[in-house]
Amino acid sequence: MSDPRSAGAAPEAPTARLRYADLDLPKRPGLYRVWLGAASEDTVLGLAPGSLLYVGRGRRVRTRVAAHVRSDKTSGSTFRRTLGAVLREPLTLTAFMGEAGDPHLYCFDPAGEDRLTTWIHAHLVVSVDVSGEAFDAELAVLARERPPLNLKDVTHAFTDLVTAHKNRCIDDARSNGARLAP
Repeated sequence: MSDPRSAGAAPEAPTARLRYADLDLPKRPGLYRVWLGAASEDTVLGLAPGSLLYVGRGRRVRTRVAAHVRSDKTSGSTFRRTLGAVLREPLTLTAFMGEAGDPHLYCFDPAGEDRLTTWIHAHLVVSVDVSGEAFDAELAVLARERPPLNLKDVTHAFTDLVTAHKNRCIDDARSNGARLAP
């Protein structure tokens, strides 16, 4: 779902689910926001449905957002790794070493990757601002909106909790080593 907005406007949560097959996003630079859906069962960290979770930018928004919603991209997606860490217990995710043997770039077992992808498709929505100002204003947007799954360049009430979840996945990845091929 493409939802152009100005970088200074207060964003509203969109209503379409974040499904890879439904992504009709621009191939241009832009800022994107990932939200919890509006349904009452949508929750992460105890946040209310419709809450903003993450803000990011990409030189090609379509490619960047697609990396967050595809099962084979956890190691290369900060958003996906962070969300997976937070959902590790409810989704029964097991972390393994990621790209180049770096535990910080962890990934999950194939079945866990599929569960995470299914959860993303069922519970998250995205909005996009393709203006040049939005791409350049990422830090200002992060400071203003303080989304709980962003850890770099922002602090919020969930920083310590989300960091602890990520550290558990990093420790698991160190213990589990490389994921075996499916």
